[in-house]
Amino acid sequence: MTSGEFRANALWFALGVLAANMVQAMKLLFLDPEWKSKTIAILRWQLIETAGRLVRHGRQLILRLAASAEKYLLFLRIRERLRAFPLT
Repeated sequence: MTSGEFRANALWFALGVLAANMVQAMKLLFLDPEWKSKTIAILRWQLIETAGRLVRHGRQLILRLAASAEKYLLFLRIRERLRAFPLT
Protein backbone atom coordinates (compact mmCIF):
# COMPACT_ATOMS: atom_id res chain seq x y z
CA MET A 1 0.00 0.00 0.00
CA THR A 2 1.05 3.57 -0.54
CA SER A 3 0.65 4.96 2.98
CA GLY A 4 -0.82 4.42 6.41
CA GLU A 5 -3.97 6.36 5.52
CA PHE A 6 -7.05 4.31 4.81
CA ARG A 7 -8.49 6.71 2.22
CA ALA A 8 -5.26 6.91 0.24
CA ASN A 9 -4.96 3.12 0.21
CA ALA A 10 -8.61 2.73 -0.81
CA LEU A 11 -8.14 5.17 -3.69
CA TRP A 12 -4.96 3.40 -4.81
CA PHE A 13 -6.77 0.05 -4.73
CA ALA A 14 -9.75 1.46 -6.67
CA LEU A 15 -7.45 2.84 -9.37
CA GLY A 16 -5.75 -0.55 -9.65
CA VAL A 17 -9.10 -2.31 -10.05
CA LEU A 18 -10.18 0.22 -12.68
CA ALA A 19 -6.93 -0.26 -14.62
CA ALA A 20 -7.26 -4.06 -14.48
CA ASN A 21 -10.84 -3.87 -15.74
CA MET A 22 -9.83 -1.57 -18.60
CA VAL A 23 -7.09 -3.98 -19.66
CA GLN A 24 -9.55 -6.89 -19.65
CA ALA A 25 -12.04 -4.88 -21.70
CA MET A 26 -9.32 -3.95 -24.18
CA LYS A 27 -8.29 -7.57 -24.54
CA LEU A 28 -11.86 -8.76 -25.09
CA LEU A 29 -13.02 -6.00 -27.42
CA PHE A 30 -10.04 -4.94 -29.50
CA LEU A 31 -7.26 -7.56 -29.51
CA ASP A 32 -6.90 -10.72 -31.53
CA PRO A 33 -7.79 -14.02 -29.81
CA GLU A 34 -4.15 -15.01 -29.24
CA TRP A 35 -3.63 -11.88 -27.11
CA LYS A 36 -6.55 -12.59 -24.75
CA SER A 37 -4.55 -14.94 -22.54
CA LYS A 38 -1.57 -12.57 -22.18
CA THR A 39 -0.81 -10.90 -18.87
CA ILE A 40 -0.56 -7.14 -18.42
CA ALA A 41 3.23 -7.42 -18.25
CA ILE A 42 3.35 -9.15 -21.64
CA LEU A 43 0.94 -6.58 -23.10
CA ARG A 44 3.08 -3.77 -21.74
CA TRP A 45 6.38 -5.12 -23.10
CA GLN A 46 5.12 -6.35 -26.47
CA LEU A 47 2.34 -3.92 -27.34
CA ILE A 48 2.09 -0.78 -25.23
CA GLU A 49 5.81 0.05 -25.16
CA THR A 50 6.23 -0.08 -28.92
CA ALA A 51 8.41 2.81 -30.04
CA GLY A 52 6.81 5.32 -32.33
CA ARG A 53 6.88 8.92 -33.44
CA LEU A 54 4.04 11.31 -34.21
CA VAL A 55 4.78 13.32 -37.35
CA ARG A 56 2.84 16.24 -38.85
CA HIS A 57 2.89 16.17 -42.61
CA GLY A 58 0.50 17.77 -45.07
CA ARG A 59 -2.02 18.73 -42.36
CA GLN A 60 -2.12 15.12 -41.20
CA LEU A 61 -0.92 13.52 -38.01
CA ILE A 62 0.98 10.32 -38.80
CA LEU A 63 2.15 7.68 -36.33
CA ARG A 64 5.38 6.02 -37.41
CA LEU A 65 6.00 2.77 -35.58
CA ALA A 66 9.32 1.05 -35.03
CA ALA A 67 7.76 -2.40 -35.26
CA SER A 68 7.66 -5.49 -37.41
CA ALA A 69 5.13 -5.82 -40.22
CA GLU A 70 3.13 -8.28 -38.09
CA LYS A 71 2.87 -5.85 -35.18
CA TYR A 72 2.02 -3.02 -37.57
CA LEU A 73 -0.89 -5.07 -38.96
CA LEU A 74 -2.02 -5.76 -35.39
CA PHE A 75 -2.10 -2.01 -34.70
CA LEU A 76 -4.15 -1.51 -37.87
CA ARG A 77 -6.68 -4.16 -36.79
CA ILE A 78 -6.94 -2.59 -33.32
CA ARG A 79 -7.48 0.82 -34.92
CA GLU A 80 -10.26 -0.50 -37.15
CA ARG A 81 -11.97 -2.17 -34.19
CA LEU A 82 -11.75 1.05 -32.20
CA ARG A 83 -13.26 3.05 -35.06
CA ALA A 84 -16.09 0.52 -35.43
CA PHE A 85 -16.87 0.48 -31.71
CA PRO A 86 -20.22 2.18 -30.95
CA LEU A 87 -19.90 5.08 -28.52
CA THR A 88 -23.53 5.12 -27.39
